[in-house]
Amino acid sequence: EIAIEGDSAFVRTNQERIAEDLRMSVDLEVTVPRGVRVEMRGRGGDYELTDLDGDVEIAADRADVRLYRIGGNARVELRRSNLVRAVDLKGNLDLESGRGNDVELENILGQVVISGAYGGALEFKNLSKPLRFESRNTELRVEALPGHISMNLSGFKASNLVGPVR
Repeated sequence: EIAIEGDSAFVRTNQERIAEDLRMSVDLEVTVPRGVRVEMRGRGGDYELTDLDGDVEIAADRADVRLYRIGGNARVELRRSNLVRAVDLKGNLDLESGRGNDVELENILGQVVISGAYGGALEFKNLSKPLRFESRNTELRVEALPGHISMNLSGFKASNLVGPVR
């Protein structure tokens, strides 16, 4: 369903109308003007956004998210995810997850704030502004990261951090 309301266009799959015990599959490829703000909400699925200049907001119960070449800020709120990847973001990234596995962030010019429980590999490369990561057991704060951080449940490895580091 495509609906126009004011200056907004909505693409709805209407997944919420089916019973939870039924399966529904939707594969959409949507092209929008580069400068628009994109909001995506759903129960599950994979989201990939590429080459946008506007802000991005994604909220889903269970999803993998891939963001490439985003010019605005990105806010991602998930209950569960196997992968969140963000590469070449000019704005801030706010990632909130109940439970997740892998997170890969690279070339982000804005501030990065991550909260949630992650059981996989976390890879951070070339973050220009502060990184704040908070989970139930871990708190990490770095002023900038021209280098690399790699962490998982059993280890932490970092190079070329700008402090103070906590």
